[in-house]
Amino acid sequence: YNLLFVTYENIGIVSYEFDVDLLELVGFSVLWNIGDIFYSNAETFIYSFESNGTYTVRFTATNGSLTIFDEFTIVIDIPGLTLGEVSDQLLSTEYIDLLGRRVIHPLRGHVYIRFDNYESGTIIRSKERY
Repeated sequence: YNLLFVTYENIGIVSYEFDVDLLELVGFSVLWNIGDIFYSNAETFIYSFESNGTYTVRFTATNGSLTIFDEFTIVIDIPGLTLGEVSDQLLSTEYIDLLGRRVIHPLRGHVYIRFDNYESGTIIRSKERY
C-alpha cells in the first residue's frame, strides 16, 4: 500500500518539475530540500539548476505523528553552465561623474558611476565612492 508518490521530471535543459501526490494522507505538510540551496513546501513546483553538480533532493511529509522521507540524486553536467567555467575578461573600467562627464582620474572621496566593460559585451554599472 503506497502512502504517497514522489515524482520528478526533466522539462528543459536544467529545469525539473517536482511533484508529490499524498493520496489519502490528510493534514500532512511537505518540505522539499534541493541540495541545501533551495527549499519548498509546495506539493508541485519547478526548479532550474544554475550550476553543474550532483544534487541530493530530500522530501519530507509529516503530520506531527508520522513522518515519511524520500531521497534521490540529480546530476547536472552541461558544459558552460557554471559561471566559473566561462571566462569573461574585463576589458576596461570607466568612471562618469554625477553630471554625466567622463572622468579620467577619479578623485578620492567623490561619487562616480563605474562602468566595467567585458569581452562578452556585458557592461556592469555601479555607483561607487572612490
